[in-house]
Parts: sequence; C-alpha cells; structure tokens
Amino acid sequence: MAAATNGHVRSIGLIVHDQPQCQAAEAFRSLRTSLQFLPAERLKAMIVTSSAPGEGKSTCSCNLAIALAKTGKRVLLVDADMRRPSVAATFGLPRGSGLTNLLAGRASDDDIIHATAIEGLSVVPTGPLPPNPAELLEQSTMEEALERWRGRFDHIILDTPPALVVTDAIVVGRKAGQAVLVARAGESRDKPMQRAVGLLREAGIEILGVVLNDLAPRQGTEYGYYYQTPYESRDGSESSGDKD
Repeated sequence: MAAATNGHVRSIGLIVHDQPQCQAAEAFRSLRTSLQFLPAERLKAMIVTSSAPGEGKSTCSCNLAIALAKTGKRVLLVDADMRRPSVAATFGLPRGSGLTNLLAGRASDDDIIHATAIEGLSVVPTGPLPPNPAELLEQSTMEEALERWRGRFDHIILDTPPALVVTDAIVVGRKAGQAVLVARAGESRDKPMQRAVGLLREAGIEILGVVLNDLAPRQGTEYGYYYQTPYESRDGSESSGDKD
C-alpha cells in the first residue's frame, strides 16, 4: 500500500474531518447510520454519482468515506471519474499512478492504494486520464479489482462522473451493484434526476438513497444536507423514476 506524500489532508470539502461539529458533518454521519441499517454485503461497494456536473457528488464521496472510516471500518475511496478527477487533490495525494495504470496492467494494487492521514481510509487516484474511460472501465480487470478489494476492505466507494453525461457511472455501477445519487438544492431538476434514476435501475443498479445538498442553512450553520431512501419525495411518496 502506498503512503501519502504529505502528512495532512486539505480542508476544502472534507467537512466530516475538519468541521466535525457542524450540521453538515452530522448529516453525513446520519447518512452513514442510515446505510449501516442495510445488510453488510450490500454496502461492500457503491458508486456515488449525480445527474449533472456540479451537484456535489465528489464532496459526498469523500465525506461519506471519512464518516465510515471513523467507525473503525476499512474504507477504500476510488476516484473513478476519469473526466474531472478531484479526490486525490482533495487528500493531498499525487494523481501519478492510479486506477488507469491498474486497468491497463501497468501497476499493482499496492502501487495505487494510498494510505491517508485518516485512520482506516485509503484512496485510489485515477492516474493518467485515458482517451477511452468507459472502455477501460468496462474491462474484466475492473471487476477483478473490485473482487480483490472486497476481500481487503469493509467498504469501497467509487466516485464516478454524472450518470447523464457519460456512460462511466453505469459501467462501474453494474460492477459495484449499488449507488448513492447526489442532487443540489435549487439546481438539480426533477426530470434529469428521474432519468438518472431510470438509467441506474434499468442497469440493475440498486439505489441506496439520494443525498440533497446545499440546502438553505439553518441557524448557526454553513451547510445543509438531506438524505432520502430509496428515492422518495419529501412527502414520503416514492418516485418511479421512469417519467419524462
């Protein structure tokens, strides 16, 4: 397992680590608790995605991974967004050798898995950005890697591109089996969200829940998050996910 090149994590976006008393950190811990009610096998591997860019899926990936690690679990956070990667930089890690090198047969697990300053949490960067991300992720080497990692870690979280922009999220989601969908309050639209839900479900990917972030803050807070499961409206009625 590779080690981090510096001894710290960047404060940007790592709310659970840097601001553990704030409302948003508590919301991520609540998300963690909600997920932990599910059978352990269903939480082995999950993608985190959104319907469109800029909805906060990478922030959710990083903070959910931290929240799970802080319970004493072994967590692997994989940056599978080979279009706009951000996970490695957030943790102060070099992108260097990463997932693309592994899938191309040019690196081993120990070459690309980096320990972080947060106990129990390891990160796999993307590595060099390939010209054909979806095709690379579709290879059996990705499935083989996930199978190995399931034996080493309690949870694997894969940060993927938005589901409606490219096919990468669906490709990885089929191999992981589960997904958390992220939306941004005031920006995410119902129809794109429903289309994203439909795509995930049609691919046989179980949606564990929806995280709505950037809610209007409550008194004395800076961030707001809301968690729903599986995919229901605020009044509790379930959305079918197949409407236009």
